[in-house]
Amino acid sequence: MRFPLAILLAMAGTAISIFMVHVERKSSDVLYVRCSNAIISSYLGMLLSIAVTVWMERKAWMRGRALGLQGLVALLAVVYYFMMPDDIQERR
Repeated sequence: MRFPLAILLAMAGTAISIFMVHVERKSSDVLYVRCSNAIISSYLGMLLSIAVTVWMERKAWMRGRALGLQGLVALLAVVYYFMMPDDIQERR
């Protein structure tokens, strides 16, 4: 498989999106906000994973370095999720 991490992150984002459609929550609910944050971070990680994979193929890196960089992309997606706020503040 050429983009395994991108496929995994896309499936996770899609599954969370389907869950959000079936569960009726208010947009100010904590679960709604956390699911939205998970969708955003998974799709951002997916795009970064595709870009890194193409860049690694162009550089013709060995498999060990490529897996390490893909692991770093997954870690960045998780860190980005935890850095996002858990509450939505309305501006007036």
